[in-house]
Amino acid sequence: DGKKMSKSLGNVINPDEVVAEFGADAVRIYEMFMGPWDQAIAWSPRSLIGCRRFVEKIWEMTNRDIANNWKESDGKLAVELNKLIKKVADDIAALKFNTAVAAAMKFANGWAAAKTGLSKADMKRLLAVLAPLAPFVTEELWHELGEPGSIHLSGWPEAGAVKETEATIVIQVNGKMRGSLILPATEGQEEKRVTEAALLDERVAKWVSGEYKVVFVPGRLINFVAGV
Repeated sequence: DGKKMSKSLGNVINPDEVVAEFGADAVRIYEMFMGPWDQAIAWSPRSLIGCRRFVEKIWEMTNRDIANNWKESDGKLAVELNKLIKKVADDIAALKFNTAVAAAMKFANGWAAAKTGLSKADMKRLLAVLAPLAPFVTEELWHELGEPGSIHLSGWPEAGAVKETEATIVIQVNGKMRGSLILPATEGQEEKRVTEAALLDERVAKWVSGEYKVVFVPGRLINFVAGV
């Protein structure tokens, strides 16, 4: 009903009951994910389900990659992991816990969809980043990896250099977005290659006829100025 939780109103949530149903990590993550830390947010038990699934996904994917024993991480995942390390560090320092959790969930979805996964070294870095968010499951997985001691004494991982493997190019015609391209990072820097690929898209080609000028921002945007 939108009222503030209060003992006098009898509408306080018993955390022990919620933890018993969803697990301590899921409840902790949900409280961080609900919204900005300085705002009042409505409690929604249904939203806890997604946080529980996120914890389960981390467990499943880590055990999958332990079994596969990848020598090297998937290239795109390695890039995204470096971004995640920096993102979570910056967000925690700024008390932006909800965006830190959102970034971790996005990474987990990409991890699950990747053809190959993470090497042991990168799994250790990932678990260290997730430890402040989900301390219990990451501690268990830390020992699954054969690491001694507690993950909470392991130190924060370094992000490393972020080298993009792909470029997403926005396609515009006369300043209006008409599509986008995902190309290897090197090809995304080449105007000729991007122009050719963009004009193969029927949604773009139908707006470009006769003379046109190209405005190209390498790795980011191509704009066809038609009718010039």
